[in-house]
Amino acid sequence: MSGKALRDRLARNPWLWLGPVLLPLALFFLIPVIEVARLSFHRADGFDEIFVGLGQFRRLFRDPAFGRALAHTALFTLGVVPTWIGLTLLIAIAIVPMRPWPRRAWSSLFFLTYLVSPVVLAMVWTWMLSPEPEGMLNRLYPGLVNAALSAWGSPHRIEPLPWLASPRMALAGVIISTALTIPGSGVLLYGAALSALPPEIYEAARLEGAGRWAQWRWITLPLLRPTTLYLTVIYTIASFQVFERVYIMTGGGPAGATTVLVERLYATAFLEFDFGNASAQAVVLAMIIAVVAAAQFRLLRGVEQY
Repeated sequence: MSGKALRDRLARNPWLWLGPVLLPLALFFLIPVIEVARLSFHRADGFDEIFVGLGQFRRLFRDPAFGRALAHTALFTLGVVPTWIGLTLLIAIAIVPMRPWPRRAWSSLFFLTYLVSPVVLAMVWTWMLSPEPEGMLNRLYPGLVNAALSAWGSPHRIEPLPWLASPRMALAGVIISTALTIPGSGVLLYGAALSALPPEIYEAARLEGAGRWAQWRWITLPLLRPTTLYLTVIYTIASFQVFERVYIMTGGGPAGATTVLVERLYATAFLEFDFGNASAQAVVLAMIIAVVAAAQFRLLRGVEQY
């Protein structure tokens, strides 16, 4: 078959070249999503299935453990997402005015954060927040955070804080460690957006007597709204799906003080083998993410495109 004949055949039958893309999508995304939605209406333990309609959802919303997990996830999101947005914007503002070489170097450095496994980051923060670290550093000093607090409080000694061992402090410890693990995506996107802002607008504002704060408030922030919207949505989704950090750092403890939705879903499915209830949790989580994302689009959308 000649090249022209092959192109004509593909043009007449687009499924021939869309198939290699759509088949993995169907196998690993669409079919699992449909199966989860189906199981959410059943009582299923991996062997037997009994149709219960909305019974799993009614049971779910009467479950205090699910309510606590939802509250913990909401607090985690409220603590992490605004911090990530603010820190990435401030870092981008500091990087953009630099000369080309240091700007590229700093941008590359933040981009390299993608190469670090979330499990490794969770293990490092677990040591940093630990009052009594294990291993070779055990005889030298307590965890890095407590050591810094002790040095800052000198000459009065500050006792090591049980960041991850206290039910009252564990969730705060997880939130702080996550918020300070700055995602490089926000730095790169804000840096690109700031570099693309039209300088003539600022020149006109200066001629009108606008100061730096007025330019920032009425020009920069509105023009960055599309970037802020995108980052807010993807960071919110990532926060609602948090699992590795909580599982490694606290395992949902102590006493369920850090249990989040995905960790609760995992325990329900693979420790309790209640696949019907776990599927209902997954459906509720997807609906919450969709509603929150839609609300964010409505609040932050704008007509500016830079």
